[in-house]
Amino acid sequence: MKWIKDKYGVMAVGTVVCLLLDQLTKAAVIARYPADAGRPIIPGFFELYHAHNPGAAFGLFKGNPLPFFLVVSTLAVGFIVYYFVRLERHHVLLAASLSMILGGALGNMVDRLRHGFVIDFLRFYVGEYSWPTFNVADIVIVVGVAMFALDMIRHDAKTSRPQGG
Repeated sequence: MKWIKDKYGVMAVGTVVCLLLDQLTKAAVIARYPADAGRPIIPGFFELYHAHNPGAAFGLFKGNPLPFFLVVSTLAVGFIVYYFVRLERHHVLLAASLSMILGGALGNMVDRLRHGFVIDFLRFYVGEYSWPTFNVADIVIVVGVAMFALDMIRHDAKTSRPQGG
């Protein structure tokens, strides 16, 4: 598995896997549940719930038109590709984090282009208190950003160590 040691292989495989996983799970939810309906998995805590999100992550910016979200998504994808191209070939952890962010961003962008909104379906709640419904794309974006931040912190810690003398 030579591709694992190269940023291009990691980026290609990671992006495709994240995008496919996101789109396949959304297709399964659409096929199984009508909009605004679902099924408790852990009653009182977690359910699969077919929701339409016209906003950004966690329902933010709901009032903005579709072109706003497409422009923001396109800029994000552009930044990710720009940063990726500048990475040294052996930085596979950063490439993996960028592939997750890119795969998730593309997954939600595909939804906006196909439906005009994002399909969300993972809902955690306790009584009437509910965390905003989200999807696999949101998960891989958050995990990718966390990996990216940890790598940046690790890199900063290595470069800011005092030199022995």
